[in-house]
Amino acid sequence: MLIGKHSAIMLHMVLATITQCAILCSVTPSPNAADAWRDFSKQIEGMELGVNFPQGIQGPWTAACQAQYEALAPLIAQVREISAMQHCDWELDYSEGPMMLMPQFQTTRTGMYLTLFSIQGDIENGNVESAMDGLHSIVEISGHHNSGDTIISSLVSASIFASAGDELAVDLVDQVQDPAQLDELLQTVTSLSVNDPFGIRKSVGAEGDMMFEWLDSPSFDEAIFGDSGVSEFSQSDLDSYGEAMVSMAKIFQIENREEALVALDAWDLKIDRGEFGMLAKLLAPAGLPMLETAFTSEERVAAFKQLLQDKIEMVRSPNAAMYFLKAVDSYNAIDVEEREKMFAVGDFSVLEEPLSLFAKACSMPVTQITLSNLPATPRWVAPLYSLALNCLEKGSPEDTNTVIAFIRHMSMQKRFAASIVAGKLFEMLPWQSMGYQDFAYIPSADAFSLHSSFQSDKERLKETFEVDNTWDPSKANVLAMTCTIAKEGGIADENLDAWRTLIDAIGIPDDDAVIVAILEEWMPESLPLIALDQEPTFNAMLKVMQTRLATHLKSKRVNSRPTGR
Repeated sequence: MLIGKHSAIMLHMVLATITQCAILCSVTPSPNAADAWRDFSKQIEGMELGVNFPQGIQGPWTAACQAQYEALAPLIAQVREISAMQHCDWELDYSEGPMMLMPQFQTTRTGMYLTLFSIQGDIENGNVESAMDGLHSIVEISGHHNSGDTIISSLVSASIFASAGDELAVDLVDQVQDPAQLDELLQTVTSLSVNDPFGIRKSVGAEGDMMFEWLDSPSFDEAIFGDSGVSEFSQSDLDSYGEAMVSMAKIFQIENREEALVALDAWDLKIDRGEFGMLAKLLAPAGLPMLETAFTSEERVAAFKQLLQDKIEMVRSPNAAMYFLKAVDSYNAIDVEEREKMFAVGDFSVLEEPLSLFAKACSMPVTQITLSNLPATPRWVAPLYSLALNCLEKGSPEDTNTVIAFIRHMSMQKRFAASIVAGKLFEMLPWQSMGYQDFAYIPSADAFSLHSSFQSDKERLKETFEVDNTWDPSKANVLAMTCTIAKEGGIADENLDAWRTLIDAIGIPDDDAVIVAILEEWMPESLPLIALDQEPTFNAMLKVMQTRLATHLKSKRVNSRPTGR
């Protein structure tokens, strides 16, 4: 009986606690991000005269940018806090139709710009984790306009999502090694609808209904049309307008791009001919840019979602790419002077961790180290090349085998600089004492994949510069441009010593004045027209790489054949 009494008391307490929690949950609403944005707007109104807010991503990061980044840190933190609020209700009065006020766009636009600026600052200061948080904030801010029923809200939502740019997003994700942070962002992206992530398709029908009700309301004043030629309209005109918008809404539900564009073209023609009446001709929105944005947005969200999934799989599944990137981070963290001092006396202990990771990566099947399709020479090429040189300097048979495996990895990365690194390292090997099987997995028909990797880099540049297929710069110019983009983007600064070693090895400048000018002035058409002083020597180096590999392979193949009587 005593046990039963105590059990009853405990049960009563538990039920009371649950009831209290239920009451609190029911009466405590989620914080409204719209209210927080309004407060933020009032806060910055008094600051704008004395504060020059950055307009997103800047050009070169200067001392002034750094000072502004530090000064705006509290506001940036505030924007990120607001963006994390999931509930956002702008409490719009749809009965006002197109006269409805939407001041929120300017406020969230300022928040977007501050966040983009903060992402750049985080990257420049080596804080990739914070930069990823900023990217997450951009996605969340886009969601704060996603619940509206107006076309403009959905387009603003899509615009904010795209504001970070596909290249920046890919480059950032490529550097992250924390699966939890990637998972969190993936969950937010996954919450967006697959077929209509920003509500553009849905908003066409919703806005049509809103406009129809506004036109049919007693408070509507026809004077708003001014001298448009529509001084008054009948119920028939109103019905025709409603029919036009219903027809448009159906077109926006078509999932096939070409089919939707054909249907919209026919709809536009009917509007122009006045088949839906003057009211529809006056008020119907321009459908083509909206439809293109709808499809482009869906593709962008799907691609970003796939990128996150691929990266999560990469960091959770042991593979060569993961270990190579860890080796790079470990190597870059070592003090250069300390490293050189220890090397001078033959002490390689300072490299124990990065070399162990490097060897582990080399022993695994080949994988693409980067998911990024940016044209810049990747951040890992220079440090990994220096690590390979350190391996050769150690000189043990195991180290030599590691470098042979590394040559295979670099030959398969579809990056011109990586293929050249493979060729340079091959020349340093004690190949005379090695057998044919040591070279069996190194691409030979296209030596070190030099030609195909050059083509890959050229295609990346073509996509970036948006030039046609007639654009055909030389190998030297393509490599110079990819290295210049990397240097201008701060990749060289991550390990300047390793970067200089790489540039010396490939024999192509990363600071040629003409190449820099072409990049800064965005004149890609000029790249095929110039000839670098280093080009003849560079081409000769590539030829030697190709010839030596073919010669060595032929020699080893002949010597490996069994002899018979």
